[in-house]
Amino acid sequence: MKLFYDAWYRFGSPPWVGGPRSELVELVSSGRLTPGRALDLGCGEGDNAIFLAQHGFTVTALDFAPSAIAKARRKARTAGVEVELLVDDLTDLRHVNGQFDLLVDYGTLDDLGGRDRDVYIREVLPLAAPGSQFLLWCFEWDLRRWERIVKSILPFGNLALAPGEAERRLGRFFEVDRVDGESDLPTWPGGWAAYLMPEGSIRRRTSTPQEYQRDGRWPAVLGPSVQAMTGAIAASWLGEVVHNALSLPAAVLLGPETLGPGAVSVGR
Repeated sequence: MKLFYDAWYRFGSPPWVGGPRSELVELVSSGRLTPGRALDLGCGEGDNAIFLAQHGFTVTALDFAPSAIAKARRKARTAGVEVELLVDDLTDLRHVNGQFDLLVDYGTLDDLGGRDRDVYIREVLPLAAPGSQFLLWCFEWDLRRWERIVKSILPFGNLALAPGEAERRLGRFFEVDRVDGESDLPTWPGGWAAYLMPEGSIRRRTSTPQEYQRDGRWPAVLGPSVQAMTGAIAASWLGEVVHNALSLPAAVLLGPETLGPGAVSVGR
């Protein structure tokens, strides 16, 4: 997929290129998004990142396609703004440091396959500062059968989030608020959604994005009580297995050859 996008940006421009996106412009213009440290997740040619920098944000932007970042750097120089532009992979971040007041994702999460979406969440959550906001734009509809077949042969991870998937994946950490979108469109794509998600303000969560562990162990969101309960269940199951094994006749455990002929008789 990296080679596909890098070639697309190198030899042309994808259809989403062409200035900052309307939802972002409206949210900044209305004051719902105020200047701070911003991170553009999958910035492409940098149109959204440049717009944010022009409106007082300190901006870092990344994309895994080197040709996209090269174009973004040229655009930023032409616009006369400073944007930190990085080649990096949202499923294996190496170069992004610190935490951000605003995360922006236009069409990156929905482009990933299911497993990579899980990795994306683990990588991105620690970058959200307390009180941050996450602007997520995605295609969103239930894929029809023919679309699932097409998806399986295209060089993309996926085409869209399923309805409710944003809430399921991010609702533990953010207040998921759909601010715009269309559903059940008769044309293709079948729908889209824009979410502005404040970081956990009303859910009184027992965990924060920073507590979401990145090393594959129990997510901190489960909490110590759930972990303790799971451990107790496992211990109980193991104890029952041992008890049942000790209750079996010796011939079943060791075999009559070990005990010798006639040592044990197992009746019907």
